[in-house]
Amino acid sequence: MQRHSCTSSSRFRQERGFTLLEVLVSITVLAIGLLGVAALQGVGLRASGSAHYRTQAAWFATQIIEEARAHRASVVGGAADVVDPSLAAVPCGSTPATTIGVWRARIACSLPAGQGAVNYNAITQRLQVTIQWDDQRGVDTAKAGGNTAANFVIQTVL
Repeated sequence: MQRHSCTSSSRFRQERGFTLLEVLVSITVLAIGLLGVAALQGVGLRASGSAHYRTQAAWFATQIIEEARAHRASVVGGAADVVDPSLAAVPCGSTPATTIGVWRARIACSLPAGQGAVNYNAITQRLQVTIQWDDQRGVDTAKAGGNTAANFVIQTVL
């Protein structure tokens, strides 16, 4: 004796394929996922640009530190050729006469609104390099109160 369940097999035969509602739900889920991926792409691009500026600032800081080590006697003696504690900018494309002026001009050409300062403390024998630039890409202006300035500060014993 075989039993056939007509109701269960006929029910499965009728439910082949997708309904319109299932297709709409799956398209909506896919669209939300793609919007999330697009938003992450934008955040990644901004972070990449900000990281590029920070890398350049680190490179410029290392460059002036090596210059100060090469001219250690003049730095310790207080010569203004390498050391200037004021955070100042030199116009891009200018040809300054001092080492720090040339360094600041390079910063101005490479970083938006870039400025640099080098300060030497004779008591602690520490050289502090400060580089500041406008980092609109990496700073959330709503959280920062409209301030988009980024700083890179490094200290070393000379």
